[in-house]
Amino acid sequence: MRYYCITDPVEIRIMILYALQVAKEPLARPQITHALLASADVDMFDICDAMAFLEKANEIFRYVDSTGREVMDLTDGGKISAKCFGDDLPLQVREYIIAALKELYQFTETQKRLVAKTVPVNYTDYCAQLSLREAEEDLLSMSVYAQDEKIADLMCKNFKKKHAEIYEYLIKTLTEEE
Repeated sequence: MRYYCITDPVEIRIMILYALQVAKEPLARPQITHALLASADVDMFDICDAMAFLEKANEIFRYVDSTGREVMDLTDGGKISAKCFGDDLPLQVREYIIAALKELYQFTETQKRLVAKTVPVNYTDYCAQLSLREAEEDLLSMSVYAQDEKIADLMCKNFKKKHAEIYEYLIKTLTEEE
């Protein structure tokens, strides 16, 4: 439940600067918007205007990262502004921003941990490439042949839903003594 309604453009700019300051990595525009909307009653269009203002004021800059995502980060001047004015935000709003970013990172980590994609083998055959990672290490990685794309898609869908059960079953089966 959000207790604060923030309409002042300056406060919204400070929220953006604060979010980028406490973020572990540069954020995409939707991620910034999500963090702010989750932390206070703020108009989305005001957030967009504030981002545009901060970019023109050379407080934040936009670039394409190594994964091909367009992200935003603080300039040196933006870092100074965030440090000077970030504490002016109500404590609860700052805590909500941090919580929203933490939730965002957990979702992103889950997406990185679990990979299931359909890959063509030739013109008619497909396989499901499935992997489960933990801390940059592969726990499970396999390619499973499928007769067609529909079956490979189904394998991927089920792996995403039941990856823990599949992993547990494989470990149990592979370590079973005869």
